[in-house]
Amino acid sequence: MTVKNICDTPVMANKSYHGAMMMQAFFLKVVFQVTRENENIRRAARIAGVTLWAIAVKLGVSEPTLTRWLRVQLSVEKEAKIRAAIAALEQEAE
Repeated sequence: MTVKNICDTPVMANKSYHGAMMMQAFFLKVVFQVTRENENIRRAARIAGVTLWAIAVKLGVSEPTLTRWLRVQLSVEKEAKIRAAIAALEQEAE
């Protein structure tokens, strides 16, 4: 029997499917866990009516850079800068 034939057996196909589902579940868990890391900042911006691109402009960085920053836990200094930008933009809008 060749490797291809072994993999095509129902048992191996089921294991392959199960492995793929486990990898997908792990990936989703990691993605959503990272996304939730700075959800409080995203929520503060949403409540203030401030877009991420406007925050990025205020900070002097590109929107993709700000989005990358928000994927991981921020340093205290960086979080304070982002929160200050949100507050300043909110005041400017009033």
